[in-house]
Amino acid sequence: MKRGLPMILLLWGLSFGAFAQLTAPFTESFNSTSIPTGWSSFNDCSSTSTNGFFKYGGTLGYDGSICTDHTGQTGSTYAWVDGSSPYPCVVTLETDSIDVSNLTGVYLEFFLFSYNNTYASSGYNTVTVNYYDGSAWNDSVFIYSGSDPAWQYKGIDLSSYTVSGDVVFQFVINKNASTPFYNDIAFDDIAVKNPPTCPFPNGFMVNSVDTTGATLSWGSVGSAGSYKVIYGAPGFNPATSGSIDSTTVDSITLSGLTPSTNYEAYLYADCGSGDYSDTVGPVSFATLCYPVAGGTYTINSNLPTGGTNFANFSDFSYAVTCGGITGPVIANVAPFSGPYQEQAYFGSIPGISSTNTITINGNGETLEFSATVSSERYTLAFDGASHIEVNNLNIEANGSSYGFGIWMTGGSEYITIDSCTVSVNQGSTSSSFSALASSTSATSATSVSSIPAQNVTYTNNIFEGGYYCVTLAGQSNSNTATNV
Repeated sequence: MKRGLPMILLLWGLSFGAFAQLTAPFTESFNSTSIPTGWSSFNDCSSTSTNGFFKYGGTLGYDGSICTDHTGQTGSTYAWVDGSSPYPCVVTLETDSIDVSNLTGVYLEFFLFSYNNTYASSGYNTVTVNYYDGSAWNDSVFIYSGSDPAWQYKGIDLSSYTVSGDVVFQFVINKNASTPFYNDIAFDDIAVKNPPTCPFPNGFMVNSVDTTGATLSWGSVGSAGSYKVIYGAPGFNPATSGSIDSTTVDSITLSGLTPSTNYEAYLYADCGSGDYSDTVGPVSFATLCYPVAGGTYTINSNLPTGGTNFANFSDFSYAVTCGGITGPVIANVAPFSGPYQEQAYFGSIPGISSTNTITINGNGETLEFSATVSSERYTLAFDGASHIEVNNLNIEANGSSYGFGIWMTGGSEYITIDSCTVSVNQGSTSSSFSALASSTSATSATSVSSIPAQNVTYTNNIFEGGYYCVTLAGQSNSNTATNV
């Protein structure tokens, strides 16, 4: 029943009771690659392109490519709209008429997928649901515009509307983002049924996170006496494991969490007398890192990470890059504790400055790595890092196919490499090897698109091996680096 055709609308309205094709309760799970019988899809932009209609099957684009069927049932799919041209355009999926005379009230539920994280600055397309109650259309009984990497449960209680005949729903996607094609949107498991006595809490989300806690919130359920939040490590089963916190309001602050740790959380409402809602979630979050206090630390593989020791370079580099520092930090590598077979990555470090510096004294120990992934070929990387000094450390890239001993990138500056030996495959004739690569490409020692590094000091070092032993790449059209 396409709106804007009054005569047809009137005739349909008079005949719904006799010709309703669906009887509630029912669920449409889109188990074929064609539109359900009696349903229709149309647009307001006069397009005949398949992108101007709902699709069934296939793969969403960009960040949406991670979407799979909500139920995970083999051969099942979902209904979705491709954000690609034509746009702007409003695309509608309209149900067949639905006999709801067996219901005590009308409750619509469905699962929605809309994920656009990489290109979030381009905005999100808008989802609305319209409801025909048997005599009149009720526009926008549901509106959404946003992003989530998981299927989102949506439940709409329409019991307050007077039903005078068979009902119809329209699921509408308005391609109105500033760049619509980044945001494909899908629906699955659309159901019309009696309102649950204990409904799902809607809008379950993470509000804030700190080093040892997280605040979560959701929409209140009128009949709920309390809510239970179950949380644990990613992938845990909330039916059999996890920690449980309870609250009587529509938010909760979890405490006592481990810093720098990933979590998932689920939620259900408790309406009393053994009446519980289904469980919603998960929502995901990661607690923040503790900052590293100024002082002297050791890197010693013979001791665990904790207190003033780090068991390896990656633990140290992760700690300072993630949490930042509060004062000057010195890390002394323990003699006879190596070699350390790993990568060390230093990014932009909160709190670092010309006075709050990091000094790594290698004491002749070795950091080595044999790359097996082309885009992760470095042994020691500085990516947007600054004010770091590395002394007396052997740095080896031992991969057979590619390797960078040191990779300077991301506008790193005020880095000092002193009295180090940096080596890669000495017999290589492949450009995939470089002892020192200052470039903006993780796979090329000579490619640049911006300033890789500047104000870098190299003293008393030995660089050996590689097709390129040392590359200090700069842009051809400007002065891109100084004081190297």
